[in-house]
Amino acid sequence: MKKTILALLASALLVGGTITAANAAGTAPVQAATLPADAAITPLKGTLRIVYKSGYGIALWNGVGSTRKYAGRILPDQSRWRFYKVAVTGTDTYWYNLGGNQWIEGYCLTFLDSEDNSYHIVSRRGVVRVPGSPKGSIVNLTMDKGNPRSYQSAWYGFVPFKVGSTWQYFHIAYPRSKYQSVKYDLGGGQWVSSLEVVK
Repeated sequence: MKKTILALLASALLVGGTITAANAAGTAPVQAATLPADAAITPLKGTLRIVYKSGYGIALWNGVGSTRKYAGRILPDQSRWRFYKVAVTGTDTYWYNLGGNQWIEGYCLTFLDSEDNSYHIVSRRGVVRVPGSPKGSIVNLTMDKGNPRSYQSAWYGFVPFKVGSTWQYFHIAYPRSKYQSVKYDLGGGQWVSSLEVVK
């Protein structure tokens, strides 16, 4: 059955906003925390959407990794926030800075402010299928939002798909480098890689 990815993500709403370093009523004050020695921090700005479990949320932390301290706040699933830095710890765990010393672990899709011109985009329609087994099981595919991204730019996040499902695409992005993969736009600039789906 053909579907568009827009139907999958139609429930995403823009709530939340920017978390300021100031203490909000009923939350713990922002605390200074020493970042662990294995944290590699990159100054990247953009918007993120929390993807966890419906009706639940994820913790806001002061600091990252083993040195983090609970900031006294839970951010709800599907809420959106601005981020200003990305940290990766030695366990390949991604952390996103929401202002000051406030961080969340990477249960999210991210949308960078910067553009990546690594691809030539052509308007073309077709269908791709999610391979694997058993049919009907769920796999997480890497998805870019807005524009297809190179392996050198930020990872955006995973979206669940059913094995064996087919999806309409509306554009094909051809890489300018032989080291990148072709990508397909499943609607609204939501791109999946030819390494993860088949025509």
